[in-house]
Order: sequence, then C-alpha cells, then structure tokens
Amino acid sequence: MDEKHLLEKLRNKDEKALEDIIDRYNAYVTTIVRNLLRSKGTMEDIEEVVADTFIALWETAERIDLERYSSIKAYIAVIARNKAKDRLRSIH
Repeated sequence: MDEKHLLEKLRNKDEKALEDIIDRYNAYVTTIVRNLLRSKGTMEDIEEVVADTFIALWETAERIDLERYSSIKAYIAVIARNKAKDRLRSIH
C-alpha cells in the first residue's frame, strides 16, 4: 500500500492503517527520537516519546493535509521531532 493511500485510511480512523504505519516506521521514529535525546534521555524516555508520536499521529489523523503531506515519513518525522524537543525541555 502506498503512503498516500495509507494516509487516507488513517484520516478515516482505520486502526489497521495505524498498525501498518507503526510496523513500517517504528524504527525510523525511534532513530529520530534517540538522536535528539542523546545522552539526556533514558531508554524509557525514548520509548515514551515514540509512543507519544504514534498517539499524536492518531489523534490528529483527520486533520492531515493530504496536499501538503503525501509522505507519512515526513509528517511523522515532524511529530517525532516536536515530541522529542518537548521531552528535552521537561528533562532540564
């Protein structure tokens, strides 16, 4: 299934689409979060931020602008970076 189709299904709150996205992008999101948290965050922090990223994706799914974001990878990277930065601010 291509990314645009997956995004459309996610917008319609298709839980299977979310599962597919998690399977496909979990390692990618984990890498982004780990790189941003580096030595300041624990493994538990990283796992929580990754989970928060997918929760945020689900909660905002119906607002995804399919014209602006045809790539889940780009959209989810923005969420992951923002969640990791939020966590960094809370650690300090």
